[in-house]
Amino acid sequence: MRKYTLLLFLLLVALIFSLAPQTTLAQSTASATKNGNLTFSEKEVAYVKSQRLARIATVSKKEQPDVAPVSCEFDGEVFYVGGRNNLATMKYRNVKNGQTRVTLVFDDWESLEPWKPRFLKIHGTADIITRKGQLGEGQYLRIAPQVKWSMGIDEPAFQNGKPVIKRMAK
Repeated sequence: MRKYTLLLFLLLVALIFSLAPQTTLAQSTASATKNGNLTFSEKEVAYVKSQRLARIATVSKKEQPDVAPVSCEFDGEVFYVGGRNNLATMKYRNVKNGQTRVTLVFDDWESLEPWKPRFLKIHGTADIITRKGQLGEGQYLRIAPQVKWSMGIDEPAFQNGKPVIKRMAK
């Protein structure tokens, strides 16, 4: 599972660097929690709520990774992922079968000229709950964030020609 999570992260970073004029990574690391939960800045919350789609990555018992586009809800602490037929999806089955580690990615371009990519990537653990959400009453994945990476949301994506990726852990 760790190798697939790392692979997804490395692919995202490779994509950023392949499109960026310079390839030096400037990374800041911090830790912040509120009531034991990972905190999100006001700009990060607004960014997540402005996105219509995200991607969720899960892994099957046979270690087959799966990435799927999803809509989700965010209450400022946890994410909820549902679907019209959620119980039939691979993401739902993977979590139900005990593969509870997941990754969520929200990304877009604020502008192409000048080039301003933005993303928020979350590693977390998922469980299945029944709730009334944006798609009505039903089974939803509840994702508790453990680690997050962000770029271009709280501060410019590049400083002095170098990408700025913020990492925050629980």
